[in-house]
Amino acid sequence: MSDEEKNNSVPAHITLSAVTDNLLKAFHSIRKLTPVDEYTKLTVSQTVSFLALIYEKVRNAIEYREDHLIRRAAIERILKRRLSLNSEGKNEAENILRELMWARYFPNGSLGQKDIQDIQRILDRYIDVRKQLIPGRVFKEKSFLSEFLLQLITAEIEEYLSPAISQQEADFGYYIFQTLKDKVKIEDVKTEQKDTFLFIAIEKAYRKSDQEYQRYHLFRLFYKELAEYTSEEIQNLIPKLSDVFHKIDTLISNPTVEKLVRFTRKQLPPFLILFSLFRENKAKIDEILSNRGTLWTHVEKIAREKYAQVRSRLNILAFRSLVYIFITKMVFALILEIPISQYFYHEVNYWAIGINSLVPPLFMLFIILSVT
Repeated sequence: MSDEEKNNSVPAHITLSAVTDNLLKAFHSIRKLTPVDEYTKLTVSQTVSFLALIYEKVRNAIEYREDHLIRRAAIERILKRRLSLNSEGKNEAENILRELMWARYFPNGSLGQKDIQDIQRILDRYIDVRKQLIPGRVFKEKSFLSEFLLQLITAEIEEYLSPAISQQEADFGYYIFQTLKDKVKIEDVKTEQKDTFLFIAIEKAYRKSDQEYQRYHLFRLFYKELAEYTSEEIQNLIPKLSDVFHKIDTLISNPTVEKLVRFTRKQLPPFLILFSLFRENKAKIDEILSNRGTLWTHVEKIAREKYAQVRSRLNILAFRSLVYIFITKMVFALILEIPISQYFYHEVNYWAIGINSLVPPLFMLFIILSVT
């Protein structure tokens, strides 16, 4: 039988698995942030917004974070600063949202009064829990609990403000989990604990979550968002939070997780192509997945695009490294080398300082250009 005859004998229709059917249902039910009406929407100055954008771009280049983690980190920075001025957090939600729009993490006018109310509710719960959880503990424990709690709240705020992408990525992660869980065998580990380790591994390998988001998503695996608890429920939960937080960190740092991360990374390519197919063909995804010919056409196209994206991604990371090295070298020269030269030698050799500051970044730029 020829290859063409073999291909013709393969059914064109694909019967989807129950797991994929569930993913499709979840994908079509994803909610977006409620549109803001003209009367309650928040707007910010475009001039201030431009300056804030420049500041955030430079800072993000220096901090060298994954793109999808930047927004939560920005919320944390803003919240820390606002609470240092207003420890009770009263009426701070609007200020936080305005700063996020100034830095263009959200479009101008995309957030409104309802968002202010909901974010303030999250902040109020955070302040309330912190007041009851932190006092009376040793300094090290206070620092740990304060940090953990702040990370939970900032992640909760970020996911509230971007519900569609957050839910979509959670659904994709769960799909990977459902597909891989029966393939993972770990001796002397209970099924429930094995599943938890795999969940964390997927967080690291697929979602590329940092410690902050690993903590938050693992907490959410077992508990509701803190703001969703009633007053009575939160009173019962607070005495347990210290043990819960420590248990979460113990699970995250378990050596088994890293083994599963390596395993998961090897399984990711087909999932990444599938999820790109979902993102790029929202309206026709059911039809595409059910037709073998159409599916393979799209898969080939996405695979080619993925290869191009990898190259682009490497260029971006290389550029960020270049910016980081350049800025740190310049700061080092201005803060340390010039004053020391002036103090010890009563003169400044700007030529030498210029070479020391500019040659490493220029050399790195040469390397980047030669390999891209």
